[in-house]
Order: sequence, then C-alpha cells, then structure tokens
Amino acid sequence: ENDQSAMAGVPAYILIDTQKVITCFFCFYCMWYFDNWSLTAWTYSALHTSYGLSWMIKEVAFPHAALRQNWSLCLTVIVLMVLYLPGYWTIVILALSNTEDASGPLLFVASLLFVLGVVCMMVSDCQVYFCMKYNKGCLIAEGMTRYTRHPNYGGELVLYAALCLLARHWAAWLVLLVGWLLVMLPNNMEKEKSLSRYPAWEDYKRQTFMYLPNIFAAISGQKLRQDLLAKMRPNDASARAQVRRVGDAVTAPLIKT
Repeated sequence: ENDQSAMAGVPAYILIDTQKVITCFFCFYCMWYFDNWSLTAWTYSALHTSYGLSWMIKEVAFPHAALRQNWSLCLTVIVLMVLYLPGYWTIVILALSNTEDASGPLLFVASLLFVLGVVCMMVSDCQVYFCMKYNKGCLIAEGMTRYTRHPNYGGELVLYAALCLLARHWAAWLVLLVGWLLVMLPNNMEKEKSLSRYPAWEDYKRQTFMYLPNIFAAISGQKLRQDLLAKMRPNDASARAQVRRVGDAVTAPLIKT
C-alpha cells in the first residue's frame, strides 16, 4: 500500500526544478521569437536565469524537505499550469514581447528588488534547513524568521514582483496573484497550522508579519521568551518524548555517580 501511494503522485522537486532550468532557455527562445535584443530583454533574461541557477544551488546545498513529497495528479496539473502556461511563463512572454526599453529608474528598482528577493529566499531557506537538521523540534524565531513568519516566500514574492515590473503589463501581476492564491498561501497556512502547536506561537504571530519584517516589533526590540521556544503543547507525543530524553540526559550522570 505504501508503494502504491508513493507511486500515486509526482515528486514536487522534479516539477519545480525542471521548470527553473527550462525557463532559462525559454527566455532566449522568446528573445529570438520576438526579435527582441534590447537592454531590458537582456536584463530580464539575466535576472530570471540567475533565479533559476540560484534555486538549483539551493536545491543541492540545502534542499527543501517538503518538495521531496509526492503530489497528487490533480495538484500536479494545477502546479504545472502555474509554473508554465498560463502561469509564470506568461510573465516571460509579456516581458520579452515588449521591444521598448524600460526606463533607467524602472530597471534600477526592478534589479534592486530582485537581488533583495533572491538573497532573502536563499538565506531564509538555508537557516531553516540547518535549524531543522541540528535543532529539530524548536520554533525558529531568530534570524530571518524573528520578525517574518515566511521570509523565503516573501523573498520569492519580491523577486517575482521585480519581474512583473519589467513585464510592464497588468496580466503579469494577475499571474502572480493567482500563483500566490493557489500555491503559496495554502502552503503558508498549512505550515502555520503545524506551528500553532508551540506555546510561543500566539506571541510569535503577534511579533511577526507573514512576508515582510514587522518593523514596529523590530524597533521596539520585541523578543520571545526562550523557555517557550523549545516547548510544544503538553499533549503532543513528540514533546513528551523530548522531555523524556532531556530527563534521561540529566539523570544519567547522577546514576553513574
């Protein structure tokens, strides 16, 4: 039965990683198809290609555990539509079919937002990966996640906003909105549902914004109580097991003596 369930879907990382790699070639195809060799077209293609390469570096160095799960056929079809057409590739087509160069200020703002978005995504995913690897079972409320609950998704939204700016078309923003509603937001809500088992969750939620830093909490220097961060709710089986392990570690030296 487990084998059948494992074969029932498609590994998420295969779908997403493939799209990241192919998009590089799709950008150059669009430049050729629309005969668009403008500075804006080259800039857009460089940004989108660097995003794909950054994603692949991240996948090799600190892969996202959730993307190792199999997706159902229905979810796979939805994700494919979001990733390719009529989804994110629509942004590519809109950006590269426009042969007019964007203004200098627009290129500046888009490039700035894109770099910030990629950095936030990479650093956040790196932090979560190693925290989960070496300090599993604790609410991650320091570093990138101290004032932002989903900084990795926030980074992706910012970098895609930069690409939408270069597309210079309202449909690009519509695609981003639909992708957020169908893919990102459900994932974020499911994660928050899981994190709500921590006693510090309610305080942490008030201290943070979903995608951007809560600058008001940062200015006031809000910080969660450390004794709450590593604890789950008393009725959680994993919490009881963790307590037993801590108890064994404490009593073992006493028994030896």
